[in-house]
Amino acid sequence: MNDDREILIEALKIAVPIFRDKQKDRPIPSLSQLDPDSTVLDPLCTAIETCEVFKAVAGHMLFSGSSGILLNAPILAMPLLYKAQVDIAAAAEWLISLLRTREAKVEFKAAIWGLSVDNVVPLVDRR
Repeated sequence: MNDDREILIEALKIAVPIFRDKQKDRPIPSLSQLDPDSTVLDPLCTAIETCEVFKAVAGHMLFSGSSGILLNAPILAMPLLYKAQVDIAAAAEWLISLLRTREAKVEFKAAIWGLSVDNVVPLVDRR
């Protein structure tokens, strides 16, 4: 799996400086970041798609609450790029760790309109 790490790091070493340069060229300073364009994201997508860890889950559905997303390189490229602006190697390791995760415990909180409770109300009994 070190090859995956190296693939991502090499792509990020190219993408991060290009993205930073594009940020500098913004006509109006802003607290928000400019979304990266295809010249930055396309090579990252290609690198992600080359990784064996990605190939193992590509096209799978990731469910969250009552909806899901299809795992594909474009939805992973932007958060990878943003993390890489701080630490390229850590960003590559984050994505590899994320893609290796097969199951995670989460807590989902949502408002249910019209329901007023004073105590925890289990919606599913998992005994």
